[in-house]
Amino acid sequence: MIKSVTLKNFMSHKELSINNLPSINIIIGKNDTGKTGLLKMLYSTIKSLEIYSIKKKNSEPSYKKELADKLSDTFMPRKNGLGDLVQKGGKDKLDAHK
Repeated sequence: MIKSVTLKNFMSHKELSINNLPSINIIIGKNDTGKTGLLKMLYSTIKSLEIYSIKKKNSEPSYKKELADKLSDTFMPRKNGLGDLVQKGGKDKLDAHK
């Protein structure tokens, strides 16, 4: 279960920090405010952890590689690859914590 989320310079989110999440969540907001991006990031993070855990039984996978692959598959960034997920005009790097 996800208990907190922190995103920095991710798509439309300059900085987003949510703590003490209950077991059921509803995400509400106006169009083009980052709801779908947030859900895709959560999905990618959790799915990558699942894949990493399965592969770890038989080898020494890289979680960063699993996450990068899942983010690419989920968001399908174009020209700049995963760099397209960084907030436009932001000077800092993308950062996400679960």
